[in-house]
Amino acid sequence: MEKVVNSEQAASELARLRQENDALRQELANLKGKSSECQKENQQLRAENRELRAELQKKTQFILKDQQERNKAEYDEAIRRAAFAKRGPKTNVNLHKDILFRRDQGMSIRKIAKLLGCSPSTVQLVLKKRNDN
Repeated sequence: MEKVVNSEQAASELARLRQENDALRQELANLKGKSSECQKENQQLRAENRELRAELQKKTQFILKDQQERNKAEYDEAIRRAAFAKRGPKTNVNLHKDILFRRDQGMSIRKIAKLLGCSPSTVQLVLKKRNDN
């Protein structure tokens, strides 16, 4: 700062400094206003972000639950199909041996069926399997 020579210069310098000080105060107030606006906007963005995260979490849980249900349904269907594939009449080995033995003795198909308590078609199937082998 220069040396002040007279009171007029001092007064004009003081006025200039006051104006500069007022301008700085105004600029500071503007910056504080902008800062508070930025803080409010930042808070709004954070709140929106939390809402979006919550929504995303709900959708993710829904998708996972849906996928689990589908996987369970597919698993149950596979188990059902496997069980169905294993179903069917079980081979009665003793009955088959008896049918073959009696046929070798010369009995008729109807007589074998009546004697063993099975249908004539069962006797025919057993005999056909023996002939195929």
